[in-house]
Amino acid sequence: ARVMVDCGSFNSGGNPEGQLRVAKEVAEYVAGGGSQIFGLMLHSFLVGGRQSLVPDVPLNYGMSVTEPCMDWTQTVEALNALAASVRQRRDRLYKQQNEAGTIRRSESMQRVSFPEIGQRELLDNLRVQNIRPLISPACVIEEYPSEPEIEQLVLTTRCEVSSLLQHQRNDRLVVIVGPSSIHDTRAAMEYAARLHTKAAELSEQLLVIMQVNLEQTSAAMNWKGMINDPNLDGSYQINKGLRQARQLLVDINRLGLPSGTEYLETIAPQFIADLVSWSFVGARMSRNSVLRELAERAVNTNDPNLDGSYQINKGLRQARQLLVDINRLGLPAAMEFLSTISPQFVADLVSWANIKFNESEAHRELASGLSTPVGFYTSTSGEWKSAVEAVGGSCTPHAFLSVSKQGIAGIVETTGNRDCHVVLHGGDGGPNHEERVVRELSEVLESLQLPARVMVDCGSFNSNGSPQAQVRVAKEVADYIAGGGSQVFGVLLHSFLLSGRQDLVPGRKLIYGMSATEACMDWSATEEVLDLLAAAVRQNARLYARDEPPIKKARA
Repeated sequence: ARVMVDCGSFNSGGNPEGQLRVAKEVAEYVAGGGSQIFGLMLHSFLVGGRQSLVPDVPLNYGMSVTEPCMDWTQTVEALNALAASVRQRRDRLYKQQNEAGTIRRSESMQRVSFPEIGQRELLDNLRVQNIRPLISPACVIEEYPSEPEIEQLVLTTRCEVSSLLQHQRNDRLVVIVGPSSIHDTRAAMEYAARLHTKAAELSEQLLVIMQVNLEQTSAAMNWKGMINDPNLDGSYQINKGLRQARQLLVDINRLGLPSGTEYLETIAPQFIADLVSWSFVGARMSRNSVLRELAERAVNTNDPNLDGSYQINKGLRQARQLLVDINRLGLPAAMEFLSTISPQFVADLVSWANIKFNESEAHRELASGLSTPVGFYTSTSGEWKSAVEAVGGSCTPHAFLSVSKQGIAGIVETTGNRDCHVVLHGGDGGPNHEERVVRELSEVLESLQLPARVMVDCGSFNSNGSPQAQVRVAKEVADYIAGGGSQVFGVLLHSFLLSGRQDLVPGRKLIYGMSATEACMDWSATEEVLDLLAAAVRQNARLYARDEPPIKKARA
């Protein structure tokens, strides 16, 4: 029940003088006997402020190129104030305990020992129980290869989604539909067969893509998805899960039904991306900090020359050497980890680490290199600014650490993805699929020269997790389209064979065809919604064919 305070960042408004003020406020709290703060973070360098990276302009020695820092004089002042406050708190505690006769001074100063203190061989992978070999993507792809017909389906679908997103076409609507997660391949294939038949029936109006989510966040019912836990028992047979996931995608595509999925990390796509026609980054991953651009440039492991040349091998060597030199002085080092691979190079030299971007820079890098159109969900609060920033950031080139198809760690350089877009899925504050929101968001996207069309998730927060409400939201979207609305190019429906959801309970048999994560519509409701959407697209096309002004509706 203790916290750390960052005296910079938003707490100081990015101002070095403000940071010194915050540090002094913390010192006053500590001096007064406050015990809930166990540490704090100061942004400090030799010279105060920050400078921009400008080509051919020499950098000022000792000045930050990212977040503004206190200068050395201010740093010394802050450190002295903090040290004095700790002495006051210590003396206050000793006095109280001495008066109570409960403890001697020597005892009050005792420290709790770190359990592994003295065992230097545990500096690295201290809390890692085991590292099992991961099968290479190339081996899995060889075991479950794609086929020429599948390759053509995936390519054609990607191109059609891109065309509908980029060119304000109203003759078709993209519909992503399927279970929120796949836990049963047999039920998934039965659902896919039904959906393929319905998709063929409505193909002139709807571009239907089956939602095939294979990963889940750990918060989702304590199950991390088919790839990570194919046995649904916490055994994490990931190699089995990767094979099972790829086989399922091959089988679904073989029906002639394209698939879409959510990517939660940067390695799984190497195993399945060639079978995916559309992908998305969920709400917890798409949120972008206002310091995102600065952070990209701050990671010297990625760009040690500060010129966009991305000499990452040099950066890793340089970073490790710097950490060795700092530790050699007797000064422990702290750093921020932005990827899951760079810690393997430096973690044994780091005494404290932080993860600032918990919703997540790595996914914008991943999206910038994916061959599919990518949807970024609005944040869990419902605001869409962070998703717009993620779309804009993913349009630009990136370089980052990942693995190759051969399973070898490598440096991935991307060109940027122009087919990224925003997915409205509501938030803690309620739905965000109203026409007003769609119109406002589209105007912002257009002003930023980004594709000015959006996708609506009819489930999630927009329906408050209710299958019945999801049908209502889909009908509202259909009304908007039928009335001539053109800013919604696609919808996402959470659907399976049976309505509702079920819990994963050890020893209890799962109900066939029912979701094990987010609640879904059943098949009959899904057919009803697909028919409504197809009719809306036909009506929209007739309006534009007659060149009549669109009829405004209350909601999108």
